[in-house]
Amino acid sequence: MARDELLVIDRTYELLKWFLGHLGKFPRSHCYGLGQQIEHRLYAIFHGLLRAKYAGADAKQATLTEVNLELESMRMLCRLAHELGFLPHKSQEHAAREMIEIGLDRPMQPLPRSRPDDQTRLRPSRRAIAVARVGPCCA
Repeated sequence: MARDELLVIDRTYELLKWFLGHLGKFPRSHCYGLGQQIEHRLYAIFHGLLRAKYAGADAKQATLTEVNLELESMRMLCRLAHELGFLPHKSQEHAAREMIEIGLDRPMQPLPRSRPDDQTRLRPSRRAIAVARVGPCCA
């Protein structure tokens, strides 16, 4: 479990680093509005995960709930940046995939292909992720 905690913190750190490189490409008119909101959310998620790592059982659940709320807000801001044309489609897809991974209790694992008639899917397809995050018109 400690290894999973370190993994989610590491993934969040890498997403933060990746996104900071993209925020500099936002137009000046939106850099201090939307860009600052995205940056603030990313730092809040990162600090919240660090707080949860060292918190007791009761405080950990409350902290992770706050982190999840920040993560959902970050998803919407990322979608907005994409729809305004500040974030390319591939970059938005990468960010959405990373945020999904951060939000899960465990990393996604590929499904075993033992039964081809099995219709239950535990892992969403790339298209389903793109449609859920971007909307059907842009996927």
